[in-house]
Amino acid sequence: MPGSRVFTLCYRPPELLLGATDYGVDVDLWSAGCILAELFAGKPIMPGRTEVEQLHKIFILCGSPSEEYWRKSKLPHATIFKPQQPYKRCVGETFKDFPPSALMLLDSLLAVEPHNRGYSSSALHSEGDNPLRVFSFSKFQKNNG
Repeated sequence: MPGSRVFTLCYRPPELLLGATDYGVDVDLWSAGCILAELFAGKPIMPGRTEVEQLHKIFILCGSPSEEYWRKSKLPHATIFKPQQPYKRCVGETFKDFPPSALMLLDSLLAVEPHNRGYSSSALHSEGDNPLRVFSFSKFQKNNG
């Protein structure tokens, strides 16, 4: 499995920033969430310049992991980077102008604890609007072209 430095920093999930060296689909789900939000926002949603800054941006937007997560974590940098005060999740408020179906999927994909991202792929097959169909490519071109 690839190491923690494979991904562009703004798409890197918290577990890799905390020192995980191998991973599964949860990492890809996180990255997909970052890319989906970027498509709707027209720019990267958490453009950190360093790993420490990136982790801080993640906690500000997605909230900090639960106390149980920190207690059970075996990640090398977990004790160093645990916030003094917990951050409240604000994905819904931050992206309130996104289509509801996209926001629902994004909220799932950007779960700060990896095990909470697992059901995200099933959301693509759910009833209702698929956020990828709702996305307006012309809006993306206008913002980025």
